Amino acid sequence: YATPIQTSSEWAATRSLLARLAKLEVPVVVYLTPYDQEAVRRLLTSEEQALVRANVAALLAAGEQEGVRVHDLSELLPSREFDTPSGVTAEHLYPTGREVVMGRLRPHLRRALAPK
Repeated sequence: YATPIQTSSEWAATRSLLARLAKLEVPVVVYLTPYDQEAVRRLLTSEEQALVRANVAALLAAGEQEGVRVHDLSELLPSREFDTPSGVTAEHLYPTGREVVMGRLRPHLRRALAPK
């Protein structure tokens, strides 16, 4: 988001979800999905870009405070991996981009699913 997430209506729900995930007795892997950084630089003002970075930091900190590791994949992929119309920064990925995301998550999934 290019608005302060901590003042949004979704913030309380996000914190609540992280708190619930921390208490689950099943493996959970939480990650921030990639976004098209080039589109963000092209479409947002420098102040809005700073808000996006601050929001990512706030989400990572909230996960840490709630005891949930949040993996930051938000800036993992170059623009060529996104299958989005011009002017959209969402995480619609081409198959090769999805493979990169899964490759990054695979060790965390294996650890989470390993017998204790």
